[in-house]
Amino acid sequence: MASDSTKIEAFKILFTDKWRSLLENYLQNLDGIESKLGDDDEKNALAIEEWLENYPDLKSAYQEELQVLSEANPLLEGEDVEMGIGGSKAQPKRLSKSLSDLINNARKKTTKTPEEEQNLDKDKES
Repeated sequence: MASDSTKIEAFKILFTDKWRSLLENYLQNLDGIESKLGDDDEKNALAIEEWLENYPDLKSAYQEELQVLSEANPLLEGEDVEMGIGGSKAQPKRLSKSLSDLINNARKKTTKTPEEEQNLDKDKES
């Protein structure tokens, strides 16, 4: 079983150029997950997996990346990694870059500036 941080990393990979064309189909649907994100990796990983249930092709890409990450770091996986001292529950981990920021940046990349739109119009006229 993958750790919460690995699940989040696999989701973040969906925002890279490798999966960009697939993710663009779902940018308008990211509101459904963004409202559930916070500072707790465990809750974020659960929110990610629940959201992905509605988008099978995106979920498939996520699972592919999750498998790659899990195979690359087999010692970092499992329940023991998530434990605190003496088997107690560890403090929630906080991400260096919030998932909300990542989602907002992905939306901004698909929004064209007026200058870019003018250049597209000129190219179409040519």
